[in-house]
Amino acid sequence: MNNDKKQSENPAGRWPVKVQPSVNTAVLEKQMTLAPERWKQAFDLLNTCGFYNLDPGRYEIDGKNLFFMVNHYVTKAPEEVLFEAHREYADIQYVFEGEELIGVAPREEGTETVPYDPEKDIVFYEVTAAESHHASPERIFILFPEDLHQPGVMAGLPKPVKKVVIKVKLERD
Repeated sequence: MNNDKKQSENPAGRWPVKVQPSVNTAVLEKQMTLAPERWKQAFDLLNTCGFYNLDPGRYEIDGKNLFFMVNHYVTKAPEEVLFEAHREYADIQYVFEGEELIGVAPREEGTETVPYDPEKDIVFYEVTAAESHHASPERIFILFPEDLHQPGVMAGLPKPVKKVVIKVKLERD
């Protein structure tokens, strides 16, 4: 997607919620080409699922290829939340109730502090420079392995948040 299309096209389809502009559109476009049905299912889930009615937990869609987690928590101060990244999955993060800040930094800005756990597909980092983005019911975030991210940070005071994280297995070409 070029920059002109990024502003006018919403990969989430008819859903009125917009994709956070910081998303790496080149990687998104490539992944949508390599696994179109998987990404279609993920965006269809956002279009049709009533997350408000689901209890916190993990929900399977297509085994290890596509699943999601509903999370309920209270946001924290930035110094209480580590930056994280994944190697096998992209995250589609959507705060459907409440608000938080999500810090995002390129991998080269981070130093690994907790080694990669392949069972949980997660590694933690200390970051030297990041941008904070407001996450609310108006916007989704799509985060790839090169995007170090710090979810769950309070926007002002600690507040309760309800969020869905859709895990989309990445394809290697």
